[in-house]
Amino acid sequence: MRARRAWRSETYTALTHLPDFVPRLKGHAESLTTELAEMLGLFVPHYNKYKLRATIRGSIVDPALSLAQKTNLSIDIFDIQWTEFSTAHPQRQPAKTYPFRERFDNFEMINLMAAGKKIKTLPPTGDVDYVLDIMPKFVMRTTKADVYGEAKVLKKPKLLVAISIDDQPRMLPIKSSGEEETLLGFLDRTVRDREGGRGLLSRNIGKR
Repeated sequence: MRARRAWRSETYTALTHLPDFVPRLKGHAESLTTELAEMLGLFVPHYNKYKLRATIRGSIVDPALSLAQKTNLSIDIFDIQWTEFSTAHPQRQPAKTYPFRERFDNFEMINLMAAGKKIKTLPPTGDVDYVLDIMPKFVMRTTKADVYGEAKVLKKPKLLVAISIDDQPRMLPIKSSGEEETLLGFLDRTVRDREGGRGLLSRNIGKR
């Protein structure tokens, strides 16, 4: 097992030294930067597009590609894992009955009802409603002679949740049957409800 992974690592490392590897990598980085800039530009329609691209390239794309290259060249196995809540059918949502309080240490949580603050400890009372996954879990398995080691969590999954305390209204994500929630769709609907029917997308597009 380890010999096979070592051969794979050495082969991939050799490919990174080919003359056309760096130009291909730069082209891929530019493509990803353009795609992300077009999506994130909806949230900051008046921001300088050149500064936005530079920020996305330096803080998101380049670090992500660097990490991807390191993990792909490694002998060990690295993987990202979204939670079971993110892909479940709305009618069979496991988050509704998941014991978040008992397994709080398994996640990093952001509270939607508290302006997006990180939750250090859960309050003694109140409902914990899952909204969506913000970031997947990052795990590693070491490669041994003839078997892979146990998965080690390098980074916990980050969840957006809504904690309703005392007389606060309970906030649950609204989903149509068979439709998965997305971050952009969730924000659009939230703004639409707050501003009387005009969502984030229509508002920003109208200002362009």
